[in-house]
Amino acid sequence: MNTRPKQTAHDQPLTPYSPPVDSGHANFVNGLSQGSSKNPSWLVEVESEALVFRRLEEDDYEKGYLDILMQLTSVGDISKETFSQQFDLIRRNPDYVVIVVENLAGRIVATATLLIERKFIHQCSSVGHIEDVVVDKAYRDRKIGSRYVRCLCVTSCL
Repeated sequence: MNTRPKQTAHDQPLTPYSPPVDSGHANFVNGLSQGSSKNPSWLVEVESEALVFRRLEEDDYEKGYLDILMQLTSVGDISKETFSQQFDLIRRNPDYVVIVVENLAGRIVATATLLIERKFIHQCSSVGHIEDVVVDKAYRDRKIGSRYVRCLCVTSCL
């Protein structure tokens, strides 16, 4: 008799993602997912739909990134130029990690932010603060948020 508990979707491992070159998805994550530890991505199957967890990219402005944030709070009127300037500031800070979830149709369906706080206590350790977690209404109740926590933890160690 098998006494192991049934594996749930939450228990599934994160799978490194490299888009197939011949499928039209070669630029899906701008080449940043092809084994790069600097900006990795993970393919996760959620209720038979493939979703890619990865870091925020500048072209996510066109993929609905701000629309997702609007489901969380007021965003304001942000132009592409303003978004690009803010993106550059965030990208240069290694202690600020924004993760997005993109569906295979190329739309951002979720996001979360990890802020790493450097400490002097506990032998100059660091702690992470997860903020701005939002999942598109159509994708809620699929355990995407709990997978974010795992993804953010893995990303913070790279």
